[in-house]
Amino acid sequence: MPHIVIKIFSGSKKEDLKSAAKEMQDIIEKVLKKPKKYTSVSLEEYSLFEWQEVYNKSIRDADLLIEPGYTNPNTFE
Repeated sequence: MPHIVIKIFSGSKKEDLKSAAKEMQDIIEKVLKKPKKYTSVSLEEYSLFEWQEVYNKSIRDADLLIEPGYTNPNTFE
């Protein structure tokens, strides 16, 4: 069933991340009609230095549903 991967800079509060994950679960249930019990969410935290590799592997040439508003992972412009 649905599995959501959150890739984010490190430093966010765990309770905020857990809250975001629960809201994503709610959205999947509401929009895609998949019960919450089938939706899992994982978290991958990265430093600013590591983000360029994340961008190159997972964002730059990926078939994304939503594109980021930047093309340079060093300056975010």
